[in-house]
Amino acid sequence: MKALKPFRAKCKELGRSLDSINLVEAYPGDSSSSYVVEVEAEWAQGNSSWFAIDFLVDVLFDTVPYEMRKLVFAIKVLRDESCDGSKFEETKVFSTGPLLIHQ
Repeated sequence: MKALKPFRAKCKELGRSLDSINLVEAYPGDSSSSYVVEVEAEWAQGNSSWFAIDFLVDVLFDTVPYEMRKLVFAIKVLRDESCDGSKFEETKVFSTGPLLIHQ
């Protein structure tokens, strides 16, 4: 998680603090593989999901070293609710282009 400290700090500096950030194995049990960066942020709740994800991708690329970035499979933005009141996640996958997942 140390490699993500500059990412979190830059988000805060730009006025978009992260409430939480987690680095999760994309394939549980395989730490040699890809990771998903999961974030929650108050400012992301009222904005377009693509606005949030695009901002986070830009900051990630500006602040995280290449060796770490190449291990990041996706950024997942956890949002409070969808139109039916349930929690959902939005994900952008780097290796194959954008992907939107609602759960």
